[in-house]
Amino acid sequence: MALRPVCSKLLHIVEEMVTTEREYVRSLRYIIHHYFPEMERADLPQDLRGKRSVIFGNLEKLLDFHSQFFLRELESCWKHPLRAPHCFLRHVRHVPLCLRGQAMLKTYYHYYLMSEI
Repeated sequence: MALRPVCSKLLHIVEEMVTTEREYVRSLRYIIHHYFPEMERADLPQDLRGKRSVIFGNLEKLLDFHSQFFLRELESCWKHPLRAPHCFLRHVRHVPLCLRGQAMLKTYYHYYLMSEI
């Protein structure tokens, strides 16, 4: 079995993960820098005032985690693809936060739909 093609595939996978993570961090920054200020506008509809955390959840914490820890760890695995799984395993304790966020979104989305009827 040739080891080169396997290593090449692993490198490509890690490269794709790093690229995707960088794009995710860029997207989070974009939302925070462009949409958060909109929530402070004087002409913001009354129903949205004071609801930034309801609408955006813990986006700032997500950005901090992904930009300061996770992305850096993935980048350090770029040339050592067998280390990549450890990046995920080290941070598995953060998964419940994501799941709670998804549950919260479903709840508020359902509430929104019901209020529109």
